Amino acid sequence: MPGFTTIGTILKLNSTPVALVTAIPKYPEISTTVLDTTVLNPSPAWKTNIPSGLLDGGPFDVELLTSASALAAMLLIMTNKTIQAVEIDFTTGDMCTFNGWISKIAPGGAPDPKSPATERFKITIEPTGALAFATQTGFWYTPVDTVTIAGGDFGITSGTSPKTLAPLAIVSGSGFSFNPPAADLTWNSATTAKMTITSPGGVVTWVAAGGTSVITLSITAKSAVKSEVLGTAS
Repeated sequence: MPGFTTIGTILKLNSTPVALVTAIPKYPEISTTVLDTTVLNPSPAWKTNIPSGLLDGGPFDVELLTSASALAAMLLIMTNKTIQAVEIDFTTGDMCTFNGWISKIAPGGAPDPKSPATERFKITIEPTGALAFATQTGFWYTPVDTVTIAGGDFGITSGTSPKTLAPLAIVSGSGFSFNPPAADLTWNSATTAKMTITSPGGVVTWVAAGGTSVITLSITAKSAVKSEVLGTAS
């Protein structure tokens, strides 16, 4: 099945966010077995099959970023053969839930330089039975408690190209961060006489020299989560 990659997809085990998903099949392979209904008379007898009606949810192969402590917890889950309540929250608002267990953990390539406290891994989760698909009560920002603007305070001068600010969202208690979807963010420039900023987009344009403006970033649907930097126009 082709990989479905979406920024900010979260993997939860027993309702606790444990990893940022970087690549995953949006839905697993689902199959059904067949029943042999061969009738031996007349001759020659042809084998006849019908669907059994029993659905089999295939394994999820998930690429993720997670902390060393979360990885240790996953290894313990494998050792103890513990079945978990698995929840995968996609940024589209879709949610997949099932009971399952972790059958494989493998190295997943170079770590993300924007999340130095995390490692990249590939894991396989085996469903034990039924999979349920529904709509989340929240979206990518549900577990996010902090947003920041990469680089902090900045300067912009006359004649320079517009400056695009880079937002980061940090998942509560996890140590991993990601670039949130631009459409879900609100930007504001307190002093538009000195510089303006597009919202969404975060593109700063110089207006006049000799002053500063406070640039504010917030999650549109979660406005209490915000960050500020100071821009200087010269």
